[in-house]
Amino acid sequence: MATVLDFKILNNKCRTYFGMLETELRRKISVPTEKHKERFGFYLFVLESVCGIKDISDILPLICDQEFNSVAFDCKDEDWGVDAVFIDDEEKYINLFNFKFRESFNDRQQSVNETFLTTKFTNAIITGDTSDLTGKLGDFSKEIM
Repeated sequence: MATVLDFKILNNKCRTYFGMLETELRRKISVPTEKHKERFGFYLFVLESVCGIKDISDILPLICDQEFNSVAFDCKDEDWGVDAVFIDDEEKYINLFNFKFRESFNDRQQSVNETFLTTKFTNAIITGDTSDLTGKLGDFSKEIM
C-alpha cells in the first residue's frame, strides 16, 4: 500500500523528469498549472520504467495524450483515451496506456470503467476503419494493422 511519503517521492521524481523533458526540447514549457509538471513527468517516468526505454527522445513519440502534445508540441490531435502506445515488434505485443495521475494523495482505487476509455481506438483497429484517427494514433493504427 502506498504512503504519503511514497506519493511525495514519486512527485519529486516526476518533476525531475519534467525538467529532463525541457532539457531534451531545449526550452521552457509553459504549463497550465504546476501539477502539470508532475503529471507530464509521470508519463515519462512510467514509460521508461515499464517499457525499458532510457532516452527521452525515444519516449516522446509514444505519448499520444492530447493535452501533453498540445502543451509540449502545439499538436492537438484527439487521443481517444489513449495516452501512450508502445509496440514491441520483437516480443509481439502492444501496450496501450491510459494514465491516471492523482493531484493529491488518497488510497482510493481506480474505477473499473477507466479501462473502457480506449475502446474507440481498439474498435477502429478491429474493424479496419481508422479514418477518424489522426496524428500519432493514426500512425500507430497503421503500424498495428
